[in-house]
Amino acid sequence: MCPLLLVHLEESASREMIHAFCVQIYANDVSFETRRMERVKAGLRNARAKGKQLGRPKKKILDTKRIATLRAKGVGWKRIAANLGVGVGTIYSVVLDGSKIRKKVF
Repeated sequence: MCPLLLVHLEESASREMIHAFCVQIYANDVSFETRRMERVKAGLRNARAKGKQLGRPKKKILDTKRIATLRAKGVGWKRIAANLGVGVGTIYSVVLDGSKIRKKVF
């Protein structure tokens, strides 16, 4: 029985009609999803053909020596982060080896 209808029906003909109706609804939903997946895959193929970069950007490799040099010169964490084009949290995680505990560094 279709979970969309919570009516108890005693006639088997009515139940069969409702069951057939629910099956048609589910089949229509599946075909819609299939068409949508095909469109997404076609769009990704077109983007690749045009040379677009897909996915998340590559992770930046930060130079810890440069961070240490800037920090030794008295440059603040925010300015170092802006200079390297990353967030302050990224600088902290690189310098503190992923530790979330702030401690005096350099």
